[in-house]
Amino acid sequence: MKVTLLYKTAKIETNHLNLEKIEIPKVAEDEVLIRIKACGVCKSNLNMIEGDWEDLGVPSKFPIFPGHEIVGIVEKVGKNVSWINEGERVGVQSLYKTCGKFEYRLSRRENLCLEAEITGATVDSGYAEYMKANTYHVYKVPDNLKDEEVAPLFCPGVTAYRAVKLAEVSFGKKVAIFGIGGVAHLAFNIKDFKFSNEQIIKGSVIGIRIDMKKVLEIASKGLN
Repeated sequence: MKVTLLYKTAKIETNHLNLEKIEIPKVAEDEVLIRIKACGVCKSNLNMIEGDWEDLGVPSKFPIFPGHEIVGIVEKVGKNVSWINEGERVGVQSLYKTCGKFEYRLSRRENLCLEAEITGATVDSGYAEYMKANTYHVYKVPDNLKDEEVAPLFCPGVTAYRAVKLAEVSFGKKVAIFGIGGVAHLAFNIKDFKFSNEQIIKGSVIGIRIDMKKVLEIASKGLN
């Protein structure tokens, strides 16, 4: 299979990502093999590729193929996998695997696991034709969405949803969002989190006052 391998960190302009061919990975009893249809490009991918997180031990190995916003078709399932079938479309997020201890699993705080494996940072992942994935962190995808539409939902999408849910946002509440990037744009489009035309949200960035309503209008025109 074809993969995009990272052997060392360097500025992206040096074109140090290598397109190579390797063997298709074999799956363990609790894993699935996914034929990748789409994989998003996250800012954190660039951070890792350029070495911004090396002091934190990321990536944890070389070579590695990055990518953690993944959508694909299940090609093969391990013998202990029962709820996912071959031929089904699934998505994979950045949390690849956790320790599975009840302390985090039952409280739905697995993102705090100190032994977590991170998709594309500690294990090979999405910038390839195939990848293997732990079934506990694989999710079935609705048929009415395109691959390229679904992929970003598995990083900025779930991040935005969790933030909105934890903040207990409801109609009429005032909300301040700092940094209108990909995550914030998705947050604004989550059902029941819609701002009326009269609402103007202002933020302060390095002492500069910004009219967030105007920012969103400009961004919307640019995206369209």
